[in-house]
Amino acid sequence: MKLREKAILLMFVLLLFPRPASAQSVAGMIRTSSDVITKNGKIAGCSMGFTVAFADHIYRSGGISVIDGSFDLKLDVNPRLTAKFVLTDFMVGASGTTSRPSAPVNVYVETQSGQVIRSPLKPIESETPGGILTVLPFNSETVAILNDITFSGNLTLLVSRKIDARDVRVPLDFGVVSVDDNAERIKSREAQDGFLRCQSALLKTIK
Repeated sequence: MKLREKAILLMFVLLLFPRPASAQSVAGMIRTSSDVITKNGKIAGCSMGFTVAFADHIYRSGGISVIDGSFDLKLDVNPRLTAKFVLTDFMVGASGTTSRPSAPVNVYVETQSGQVIRSPLKPIESETPGGILTVLPFNSETVAILNDITFSGNLTLLVSRKIDARDVRVPLDFGVVSVDDNAERIKSREAQDGFLRCQSALLKTIK
């Protein structure tokens, strides 16, 4: 996440979270960005990054948490979609705002059609504090995720904080590319179109 985006995110927490009625106002997408993954100067994959804030009414009494994540597509000898989710909890007290990493047990992806996609593999602990990696084999379920990111722009994360406990639903809107200095969300297809162009270029490398 860029420094300016982090500053705006902190502004969201400082200005909006202390007022009880406004906790829901901060919830939502903070930014999206698409990137081309290269290896030895050649395209090797496509990445869609995002940051989303949400009010956790299940485990944190409406406290604000943030997921900084990405969906990385690679079509090499082991075609796959790797999803990274880094979860951070924010707390506001008399001494100010603090944060702590809080890695989830698992994160599932629900497509716009309501299909819940689960990885056949256990999540891998990320090197980033509070983060996990989920690897999905490239198949029709993976394509459904890619289509929703690229076209409708809507997915839902089902965040599991505890084993065999209720998931926290976190909607994603990839049509939001950033927030401005007034904390208003900016809508654009910029990231989605970049992700689509990357996928088209990546497919051309398959022989």
